[in-house]
Amino acid sequence: MYHLDTRREDTSVETILRRVQHRMRQEHGAPPAHEEPEPAQGGERRLFDNLHIDPELYFTLDYAGRIYDPRTVPANTRFRGLKNIVMRVMRLYTTRQVEFNGTVLRILNSFFDKLHEAIDRFSYFREAEVRLQKRIEDGEAAQGSFLDQLHGQRQRIERLEGRERILDRRLAHVERLENRLAHALAENIALRQRLDSLIVRLTGCGPQAQEAPPAATTAAPLVNEHLYLPLLNADRGIEEVIKARVQRYLPLFVRQAATGTAATGLILDVGCGRGEFLDACRDAQLQCAGVDINEDMARQCAAKGHSVACADAVAHLRSLDDGSLRGIVAIHVIEHFTPEALVAFLKLSVQKLAPGGRLVIETPNVTSFFALSMFYRDFTHRQPLHPDTVVFMLESLGMRNVKRLELSPVDEELRLDPVDDPAMAANIRKLNDIVYGHLDYAVLAEKQ
Repeated sequence: MYHLDTRREDTSVETILRRVQHRMRQEHGAPPAHEEPEPAQGGERRLFDNLHIDPELYFTLDYAGRIYDPRTVPANTRFRGLKNIVMRVMRLYTTRQVEFNGTVLRILNSFFDKLHEAIDRFSYFREAEVRLQKRIEDGEAAQGSFLDQLHGQRQRIERLEGRERILDRRLAHVERLENRLAHALAENIALRQRLDSLIVRLTGCGPQAQEAPPAATTAAPLVNEHLYLPLLNADRGIEEVIKARVQRYLPLFVRQAATGTAATGLILDVGCGRGEFLDACRDAQLQCAGVDINEDMARQCAAKGHSVACADAVAHLRSLDDGSLRGIVAIHVIEHFTPEALVAFLKLSVQKLAPGGRLVIETPNVTSFFALSMFYRDFTHRQPLHPDTVVFMLESLGMRNVKRLELSPVDEELRLDPVDDPAMAANIRKLNDIVYGHLDYAVLAEKQ
């Protein structure tokens, strides 16, 4: 029991509160406020050790004491002693209740502070959500704008692709016109040469052109027919295309010259035609001469400055010395031979080549039905030759390193489309190889 003096002259609430706390600690054996409390014996907690009461709570308690103090109530002096005793007894119980209520209020205040803090944070996150939603809406609007731009660009690309297709068709038409012009120019040159030749033969006057020697076989009048040259030009293609194709054979003779094998003789282009291979050899600084049975072709090559003989291939080979050639090239020639002429040509080729000399033979591929269907577009073709037959004949004549190459693949647009089924896909590939195989093949051989 302790008495709280609340006389009017004690005006410092903080002093009163300190006195109350000091007396409470003394009554219950607690150390002063500036000392550390010792741990309770036997694990018991001392009274009020767990209470941490703010001075405001003591001020409230002091205020309550003042209210119920009979000395502060006017005209209430009766039974003051009894009332004072009752107030002291009640204060023992009300003090703990006030302290409990204060503690609850403090906890509630702390809870409400936390609640306000949570509300503030919720408000912040809500505002952040609103800002994020605004940014998402702005992003969706920008995405819509980008999609519109993308759609516009796609439409523009489609328009450009349409224009490109139109341009491709026009370019294809221009290329066809260019090919026709090149054929017409070649025919014009050939016809002019033939006209000059006829003028020389009939009148003995006119431009001095190179006289073509007489043909050695009965096939010469047919290949010199004025209808044959336009057909040949249309069937073979323009000179630039053929010249690009024959470039594949130049490395054979370039390597031959580098190793010194048969590097001193000439390369003979049998059936030189318009001179595409002769032009390629001259560009590669390889010595090459030609022979062709067609007068117009021979004159056209001679006009380019090439050494060309207008003669039958077999007869021309017989006139050459044995072992005098470093190479013989026959591009689309042997299909014009009779069986007797073919055998003679192969034997003479082996005979006239120097040791290490190369033989190149290119002809239509009869193992392809599509290539075989176009074989007789040239009416001077005699018979198709199977590649195995040519390889066998050259090996039988003693040639070595005999190799077969497949050339001129068919456009993929003409071939059968692939399928997903594995078995059917394998059958489609086999059928494509048989029906739409390579248009040409070449046989390469070397003399021992």
